[in-house]
Amino acid sequence: MKVKTNDSERNEKKEIEIIETMEKFGRYQMLQYFLICLQAVAVTMFNVNYVFVAGDINYRCRIPECDDQYPVYNTSWWPNKNIDRCTRPLVKELTGGSCTNDSFTEAIAVCTEWVYESNETVVAELDLACQPWKINLIGTMHNIGMSLAMMASGWLCDRFGRMPTLIMCSVGSCVGLLKIFTTTYSVYVVIEMLEATISSGAYTAGMVLSRLKIHGIHYNKNTTHLDTHYTVIKAKVSNMAVLTKLGARM
Repeated sequence: MKVKTNDSERNEKKEIEIIETMEKFGRYQMLQYFLICLQAVAVTMFNVNYVFVAGDINYRCRIPECDDQYPVYNTSWWPNKNIDRCTRPLVKELTGGSCTNDSFTEAIAVCTEWVYESNETVVAELDLACQPWKINLIGTMHNIGMSLAMMASGWLCDRFGRMPTLIMCSVGSCVGLLKIFTTTYSVYVVIEMLEATISSGAYTAGMVLSRLKIHGIHYNKNTTHLDTHYTVIKAKVSNMAVLTKLGARM
């Protein structure tokens, strides 16, 4: 009986030691958690940038009779009346060789060329003026890509493992850099969806991996902190976009 009692006491001590070891948040757990949060920064930036990259900007119709070879958005000769951005005011016969506020008739025509205030978004880069459905489609394709990632990331984690899936999705999200060299709308939309599909899988893999690495009393803190981490990063990206835009105007 004493032998069985001693064995049971030893087993209980081992269980207690294992539990205490699992509840520790040492340098190894801190490094793992830091790396997971680091990839969250990059992936979140990839998943939020489309909101600002596809933002609307000011533009007006180009008037061939008045604009020169390198037209600018702000002009002194533009008619002193509200004109829709998608229409072009018709010009009278010019006598002095240059346009003034009174050089236009009351008639309008459909605009086919535009002058943009800046090239900060894809609206100017891809010439998407007066095509709001194309601008909205960029966000739609991004959300479709995220939905596909949510369905596939779980299977990838089970098939290849959490860490390989996390690394693969994080590295694969660099496909979004190809948008810098894109000059056509259709290619841009395809890359946008691919970027969202590949990078969004890192969310699921990172969340599950962080919960497997951290146990015990730190489990709930980890979940709360990681969820907050994603939200804070999105807010910081928004602030960076606003500050960058203000800095460019100053």
